[in-house]
Amino acid sequence: MDTTAGLRTASFRAIVVSTGTSTAGIVLNTVAVLSYAYGITRQAIPLGIVIMAGLLPMAVVMPFVGGWLRAGTERRTVLVAVLAQAVGAAVMAGLASTTLLPAMYAMVAVMGVLAIVTRVALLCLLPQTVPAELLTGANLRFQVASQIGAAAGSAALVVFGETAPWVLFTVNVITFLIQAAILQRALPKASGALPARDPAQLDPAAPLPNWRRVLLLVLLPAGFCAMSLLNLVIPLIALDRLQDGQRALGAAGVVFPAVAIAAGILLRRRARLHMGATVAILAAGFAVLALADRMALLLVGVGVIGAGVVLSNSSTQVWAQSVASREVLHRWQSWAVAFGGALTTLAVLGVSYGYAAGHQVISLSVVAAVFVLMTVFATVEERRRHGTDRSTRHAVRVG
Repeated sequence: MDTTAGLRTASFRAIVVSTGTSTAGIVLNTVAVLSYAYGITRQAIPLGIVIMAGLLPMAVVMPFVGGWLRAGTERRTVLVAVLAQAVGAAVMAGLASTTLLPAMYAMVAVMGVLAIVTRVALLCLLPQTVPAELLTGANLRFQVASQIGAAAGSAALVVFGETAPWVLFTVNVITFLIQAAILQRALPKASGALPARDPAQLDPAAPLPNWRRVLLLVLLPAGFCAMSLLNLVIPLIALDRLQDGQRALGAAGVVFPAVAIAAGILLRRRARLHMGATVAILAAGFAVLALADRMALLLVGVGVIGAGVVLSNSSTQVWAQSVASREVLHRWQSWAVAFGGALTTLAVLGVSYGYAAGHQVISLSVVAAVFVLMTVFATVEERRRHGTDRSTRHAVRVG
């Protein structure tokens, strides 16, 4: 009997539950900051600065994070990052009673980096808590937990109604403390309690080929880029093209998590997701949005992208956890986050310029074309990898 099986199950559940709790807190934090910034200035530009303050530091800081985050340090890193976020939320609650907007921008940047460090460390822990054949289901549950947390955070905002930012920041302190308590209790104190195991039994010293490094940078953040860009595209379409824009915004906010959660739950028992197909879903969603001139098409596009985000995030993570050893996974997860932040920033600027110049269809068609290109890369990599796996199994049988 494997006495560590229950421990690993408890650890996996802790990762999933804490991820949902953290995402709910991030939703509250974002709304609180936006409310604070708009309440001081009554202008739209500070809201854009808030969004950029959460993205740009990722691109700058995360490559350095990957350098010092090592296998065996994940538990300590997660707990420190979560507790630091609790402290940060408390500082933001104090700032909410002032007009120190630059200080709030700085805290947004710090909290954004801490949140992504937490997520990277948890994703690196994930393949150590479940058998390799269950990685697809584990990653789907991880992604679904994020969406459920986001929905819970949004529901909390509806319940709270018009609430002062400092109250939301204070509630956020509690969510981070709950997350820390869950992880402290369930994750083992000794790194040896979670056996170092690589799904593909990789040689830790074997370097990744250059072409695979490039693919890790390009494919891992695909879902993140799509979701971040959607936060800009939905308001642009709803308010620019549709007559009933605010109702469309509300409906899109319901459709995205609903479809994402449903897709994750329906496919959670699958042993494998085809990476190319999941990225192609993102391309299809943006192609629909490029032509969306009524609310039905907008909601179809948003729903398709919602499913694509959960499925592509899961399939690309399983792939990364299978081709990169535990010793290098942290580094490439961090670099992929940095690349994703930079790519999303460029995409946001490009789409914004396209809309300002009256080229709405062209700008979103270009986005869809980029995801089509990613689909080609993902499909080629899958065929190469599974062809190699079949050759290896055949050689073992012959030997």
